[in-house]
Amino acid sequence: MTLEDHDQLSVIHVAGTKGKGSTCAYTESILRNCGYKTGFFSSPHLINVTERIRINGAPISKDKFAEYFWHVYSQLEATKGNYEHHQMPGYFQFLTTLAFYVFLKENVDVTILEVGIGGQYDCTNIVRFPVVCGITSIGYDHQNILGSTLDSIAWQKAGIFKPRTPAVTLPQCPKVMSVLLERAQEIGCPLYMVPEFHDYDEISEDFELVSLEPFQHLNISLALQLSKLWLYNHDKGADHKKGFEDCPLLPESESPPVISKDIPLLKNMVQGIKTCEWLGRVQTVKRPGLTYYLDGAHTLQSMKVCCQWFEKKSAAEIKSLSNNEKVVRILIFNLTGSRKPKPLLSLLKNCAFDIAIFITNMLDTNLSEIKESNKCKQFEEIWHDIDSQILTAPESRKNSHRHQITEIFPSLNDAILWCQKGQSENIEQQKPWNSFRPVPTFLREATHVQVLVTGSIHLVGGVLALINHNEKQ
Repeated sequence: MTLEDHDQLSVIHVAGTKGKGSTCAYTESILRNCGYKTGFFSSPHLINVTERIRINGAPISKDKFAEYFWHVYSQLEATKGNYEHHQMPGYFQFLTTLAFYVFLKENVDVTILEVGIGGQYDCTNIVRFPVVCGITSIGYDHQNILGSTLDSIAWQKAGIFKPRTPAVTLPQCPKVMSVLLERAQEIGCPLYMVPEFHDYDEISEDFELVSLEPFQHLNISLALQLSKLWLYNHDKGADHKKGFEDCPLLPESESPPVISKDIPLLKNMVQGIKTCEWLGRVQTVKRPGLTYYLDGAHTLQSMKVCCQWFEKKSAAEIKSLSNNEKVVRILIFNLTGSRKPKPLLSLLKNCAFDIAIFITNMLDTNLSEIKESNKCKQFEEIWHDIDSQILTAPESRKNSHRHQITEIFPSLNDAILWCQKGQSENIEQQKPWNSFRPVPTFLREATHVQVLVTGSIHLVGGVLALINHNEKQ
């Protein structure tokens, strides 16, 4: 597979810190509903690695994954002597190569490509001639790789810009926008900003869409514009792309021009937005007497959004319950990598949980006794050290959350079973329940339990696997 082979793919390339997966998912669903065969490469996966490579919105089958995997692996193994250091590609590099091969063999009309980390040096950036590029919200993450400042992070994200290839960005803070503008001018990339959601007259009054969260409105606006630009330009050469012959940016620009809100095939696009499914992000799964709130937030910016969403949705649910006097809130939290837990836990502390559970991402354990990880202990110590912020919680929550206990579990299976009061139709008990961990009286007597799972997309994926989720909530 050569660079010329890659050039045959019609690519939408998306970078950013927060929301790039959701934006790609919306874009894929929109174009599929417009009648095109789609390929979508994303990361990480929730439950199965096949989720990373999707054809027409569905993860590639295990049989096809295995077939393509071994073909690509064998080809790389046979030629690895030609590489520097004679080594095979790493995990993400291999999966990216595999995705390109799958999309070529499956003859997709459009490839929606989510950057792994950064952009400039990400292996997805091997694409030389994308049809359009998108930039989602940029903030702090992966500082050990991308740099410790917003300037350096924004520089990396803008690395996907290509000459005379239109790019569209969400609104950014001035420091980030300045870097994006500078890089766009250097590269010769026509850069635009998305319209506000309420500027789309035809959809801004649609109740189903209006009721979504504000950050979802921004991601939808970006997805609409990426889809529009792809529809305009995917079958045109670089010299004939509609409206983008020249870069419109002026040296003194403080922000890029707002792109036109006019959208073709709007009915199909709206259907694509409404039918889009992207699990593990602001997702609720309801069970009798219990509701899971699932969000893979792991940065300060995304955790703020997660907490606002959880407070809003959980309060609405409590209001709708006929018996809401004994509602218990539980947090299940883990954080991976080198990210700092205290800022995130400080935000979560203000959500007034009755119980905070700190846990690894292991689904199960065969240990005969709990062996608490040092990381979980650290989270628990930070949680107790944070000054209580309960007084700033909504009035309706001040007196209903007095317990404030913490637990550490060796596995997700144990934690979920405990939250369900030792009874579950979906989780197999690996040990006599009563011999493991007593359930506090206030949890046993709860009329409803709300569980927020956050801090790690891998944690969310593990919980989804355990609760056997098979329908969109």
